[in-house]
Formats: sequence, structure tokens, C-alpha cells
Amino acid sequence: MRGLRGISIVALAVAPVLVTAQAYIPLLKPNASWQDQHACSSPGPNTGDSECFRYFLDGDTLVNDTTYQVLRKTGRRAHSNSIFPDQNYVNYHYDELVAFLREDTTERRVYIKYPGTSWSWLLYDFSVGLGPYPFTFRFLDVDEVSSIDTIWLNDGPHRRFSLALSGYIIEGIGSVYGFMRSGISGEICWLSQLVCHVPEDSANYIVPSNNCPCYSNVSVQERTEQQLQVFPSPTAGQFQLQGAPASAPYLLRALDGRVIGSGTCSGDGSAIIDLSFLPGALYLLEVGNGERVRRIKVLKQ
Repeated sequence: MRGLRGISIVALAVAPVLVTAQAYIPLLKPNASWQDQHACSSPGPNTGDSECFRYFLDGDTLVNDTTYQVLRKTGRRAHSNSIFPDQNYVNYHYDELVAFLREDTTERRVYIKYPGTSWSWLLYDFSVGLGPYPFTFRFLDVDEVSSIDTIWLNDGPHRRFSLALSGYIIEGIGSVYGFMRSGISGEICWLSQLVCHVPEDSANYIVPSNNCPCYSNVSVQERTEQQLQVFPSPTAGQFQLQGAPASAPYLLRALDGRVIGSGTCSGDGSAIIDLSFLPGALYLLEVGNGERVRRIKVLKQ
């Protein structure tokens, strides 16, 4: 695999005027991915929680006439209890819709919008200089930029911001303590890190990890199910679904995440679904539930 030379971070001794003049490196590139690892423990109840997720961009979509990048995740979240081991579990997530992202390269800001909400939040702000760093959805605190320098990664120089409370964020990459906020909690959260970042097809930032290695399938088992098929697509009204598990539930979603229909497949894994009441657009069909959800798009004329 190209670019897998391990993490390469070398601070450059440059004047502040050169740091601010450096060309902006966009965060949202086609097919970009970020792999996060987090772990927390609670000595009181003797429990531990961990997660390893690969977040990745999966094309774009229109939400209220604004173009957003679709963010999905694949990975696992685990819980352990040393006193009550029957409460241990591991949940797997496969190509799960997380949110919609939008970047304003002129403003040097990245915004996040969650499905079903009517507003968006600031996720990262790379426009700042020394001084206050604004409240963002990633950190949930007003912070302070204490220094800005330039570091070398496998694909060249990147600006790095040191935040007094939240550590380093890197232009074109995000936080080195995880691209997204952790979904776990505990009395002591002892591990939060971005394991690797892949801008397009090769990694430019890698931190060795045995439990969440870069480019891994993050322990999601390989799937051997029959491929989903829909036809006709485009359709003027009804279409047929084939290849689903027997009696599997399905949800029909708009690309902004709204559920606009649901049903259950027959015993042979097929279903006839009517779109005649919907306007012409691209829709997403989700089949199954839990960790075994599969998705396919269908076009209504």
C-alpha cells in the first residue's frame, strides 16, 4: 500500500508570516477517511468501554438546496464488566450514516449537520490565529490557540494549531485525538487518538495501534450475502427488490436521512415497493437491522 511509511511529523522552523501565508489544505476530499480509537474505564463499577471506528466520506447529497458530503462509519464499540461478565457486549456498525459535512474553503471552516435536524454546527475552524478558538461541535468548549506551526506529513506540509484544552488539530486532517467526538464515557478516559488519516488513496498520518490498525476492517466480519438488486431503476412507480434476507425489514429514506417508507421482505428475500407517491429523486433503501444493515440506491423518475 502506497504511503504507509508510518507517521511522519517534523516541525518546521518558519516565521509566523509564512505560516499564515501557506495555502489552505481542504479537509473534505473525495473518499477521505479517518480512523479513531477511544477507551474509557470506571474503577468504581469495574467497567470498561472502547471503540474503533473508520469514518469515511461517501459522496455528496443535497440538504435544503445545500450540498453536503455524506459521512459514514464502520467499526465496533465494546463494553466489559469484570464483576458481571454477562453484561459484556460488542456492537458492530457497518456503513452507518453518521452526519453530513460541508466545508467553506474561503472561510476555512467545516460544518456538520445531523440527519433530521434543521441546523448545522461548526465542526472545525482553521481560520483562527493566536487567541480564542470558538465553540465547536468537536470540542464543546471555548478554547485558546497557544501556538501555530507547520509540520511535515507524508504528503507535505500542514499547518498545526495547538489548543490549550483540546491539544493539536491539523489543517486538512482534524484533531489528532480523534476526528469525531467519542461516543463512550467513563470515570477515566485514557485513550483518544486519530489512528490514521487517508486523504484519498494513501495515508498521510499513521499512529501504530494493535487494536485498531490503519486500513483494517476494524473487526467487521466479511459479508458473503447475496448482493441486493433493484429493478427497474430508474422507475416511474414500482420497483422490485431481490437478494435480501428472508423476512428482512426495510426502510426507504430520502438522502437527508428522513424515513419515508418501511416494510418487510417476503420469505424469499424480495419485495415490491411503490414510489409513485414520491417526487422524482434518488432514494436510499436500507435492508436489515442492527449490525447487518445493507443499502442500495434507487432512482425515481
